Amino acid sequence: MPSTTKGKKLTQWTVAQKMEAVQARQRGLTIKEVKSLFGVCDHTLYKWVKAYDSGGLTALEQTGQRSGVISPSPKVQAAGGLLESITQSQPQAGLGKIQGALYRQGFLKLAKETIKKLLLRQGKTPASPPRPRRNTPPRLKTFERAAPNDLWQTDIMTFMIKGQYRVYIIAFLDDNSRFIVGWGLHRFQTTVHVLEVFRAAIEKHGAPKEVLSDNGRQYYTWRGKSQFTVFLTKLGIRHIRSRPYHPQTMGKVESFWRNLLQESLQNIPLSSFEEAQAKIAEYVEYYNFKRPHQGIGNVTPSDRYFRVEDQVRQIIEQNTAKVQEAQSPMTEYRPPSYIVGNIGGRELRVVAKNAQVMLSEPPAGEMVNSNSGPGEAKRGGFGGSNHQPLD
Repeated sequence: MPSTTKGKKLTQWTVAQKMEAVQARQRGLTIKEVKSLFGVCDHTLYKWVKAYDSGGLTALEQTGQRSGVISPSPKVQAAGGLLESITQSQPQAGLGKIQGALYRQGFLKLAKETIKKLLLRQGKTPASPPRPRRNTPPRLKTFERAAPNDLWQTDIMTFMIKGQYRVYIIAFLDDNSRFIVGWGLHRFQTTVHVLEVFRAAIEKHGAPKEVLSDNGRQYYTWRGKSQFTVFLTKLGIRHIRSRPYHPQTMGKVESFWRNLLQESLQNIPLSSFEEAQAKIAEYVEYYNFKRPHQGIGNVTPSDRYFRVEDQVRQIIEQNTAKVQEAQSPMTEYRPPSYIVGNIGGRELRVVAKNAQVMLSEPPAGEMVNSNSGPGEAKRGGFGGSNHQPLD
């Protein structure tokens, strides 16, 4: 609600509130209805509508301004400059995803209301949040393993190509980081294909301690032991099965399927098996290394899986502080590029923007990257990166 003073009428309205009132009037609401919704007087509402009709958002923003209005901070100015590229690459992104994308570009958390104001000033309408369900189920308790490779979730999703034939995606997802450690696209959902994807993931990332699956025939049989269970037993991996008819247990991998469909597969019709394979490979790369994940604090799955999450957060904190201290307006902002990782038990950090190279011992008790060899690091900038061994 707008700010007030005791015994006086409303003294200040945000641009977002003005815009909402004007849009309500444009949608056909009567003056009386708008007054009851927003608490604005007739004269003020007329002034807003007239200003918006004559000069757009800029004129609306200037209505009711007083002298000495505080200009946005350098951090907010710099963030505003990034919104164009973010909304172009993710046109359906809501305020939460935009918030995560800005964090990944080197900013500490900006309030959603601030992001909404910036979007409105640029003439963009924030994506509406989904309507709440009438009969909302009770909130389920979530679990998360303490470290990467403690537990992998696995599942199979199917979809049609050109409405002619069905294909199946098999995936293994690390529970702690949400990192996709292995995946494969096949014409049939067989145990042989599941084991093929699983072996490739182990060769690349090492074996997990536990694997969580549903009770599908590819993973489990009610009589004797399935090939999958036998293979896990030989490797000393514990097999955990979800409760029948309870998909919430597989919530993390189910969330990945939903994102894959909404953000990739449903956008462009797929004409062939090879095109679907390439499209999925492109999305998995984006999901693992570039897409901020709200479930893990807006870092990417690779940040957490390769144990550089703390280093990335420190770089973002330092970058935010420097931007905030800037004296001149941040008309142009370029996120710094960086390399972070662990080499021989020592922390590696290179921030290209500031020409800094740091090689230091990790803090006492801090785990180094046990998922990779002594020469592995993370390369890239806030917009995206990959993991490669350093010679």
